[in-house]
Amino acid sequence: MQSSLSTSDFEAKFVLAEALVGGAVSPQESGVDFCCEIHGLPFQFTCFSAQAYSFLKEHIPNLWKMISFGNDLSSVYRVNWYEPGQVGYPESLVWDSQESPDLLERTLPGKIQVVAQRDFVAMIKGSSEIDLVTDPQQPDGFFNFLRWFIPPKLFVQNKVLFHSSGIVGEQNDVTLFIGPSGAGKTTISTFFSEAKRLGDDMNILDFSDGDLRVQPSFMGQKFFNPSFFGQSFRLRNIYWLSQSKNTFVSDMEEENRRPRLLSSFSNLAWDNFNDQDESRLFTLLNYLTKNIEFKVMHFNLTGDVQNEI
Repeated sequence: MQSSLSTSDFEAKFVLAEALVGGAVSPQESGVDFCCEIHGLPFQFTCFSAQAYSFLKEHIPNLWKMISFGNDLSSVYRVNWYEPGQVGYPESLVWDSQESPDLLERTLPGKIQVVAQRDFVAMIKGSSEIDLVTDPQQPDGFFNFLRWFIPPKLFVQNKVLFHSSGIVGEQNDVTLFIGPSGAGKTTISTFFSEAKRLGDDMNILDFSDGDLRVQPSFMGQKFFNPSFFGQSFRLRNIYWLSQSKNTFVSDMEEENRRPRLLSSFSNLAWDNFNDQDESRLFTLLNYLTKNIEFKVMHFNLTGDVQNEI
């Protein structure tokens, strides 16, 4: 097995997945269960290392931790979490050396879907059982798995993972900043006190009750104000970021609003969309474009943006 892992990093992960699914490798350690809900989705993680269990114990908010789901696990996502070395990944290969953030997918015999990114590989066995291989000492692997796995499940509940940073205003409403990677979403959030910062990378748009609300997401970002966790806030406005020598706000042309919003929706599994998904998406887009103020924030790095919001 190890000789066949001398190809690319991604290929090594796919070979590992085939061996794990086929039973050619298995950890000698017994698993310990950790139960929790993540944004309302029930998970039972069976951890095959003390490090993985400790990671979850440290990072999962107490509000979401569960003792058990009982005997009925039919609606629970069951994740078997292995470390790379436990299932035969050779020490000669660096687990997360791949610089590309691309996510690759394959289907193994038995219709088992395998997804590999630079720092995790996941095997979807049926509708609710997952084998996950990632290093608990490198948190991005776990959170990248969540960013891939969770958004389609949230979308069914009329919630969208939104690539954005957010600031909570005096009226308990939220201003969101969006833009491509490197546009300054995290940078612009640092111009405000931590007491006002909702999330600097990912937030959740919740339109399940007919009213658009914003929640901080549990996808690897830091919670600057712990009191915001578990709360939702009315969305006040959205700014598309454009770095400039001067700081000013301009109108967003209507024909540019939808594509820029769509570019900020994260991991919605577009290829699997059905008619109901498309209807749900366009309902959200129509609401955002017609009811939420959407402008362009041109800004420099001096931090003089508060007066423009």
